[in-house]
Amino acid sequence: MLSILHRLSLKLKDAEEEGKSSLDLE
Repeated sequence: MLSILHRLSLKLKDAEEEGKSSLDLE
């Protein structure tokens, strides 16, 4: 369970970083 939640949290963080970078590029 913890490992799954950890992976999900990492994916969310990565998605947020990608979104911020894309917004900065635009």
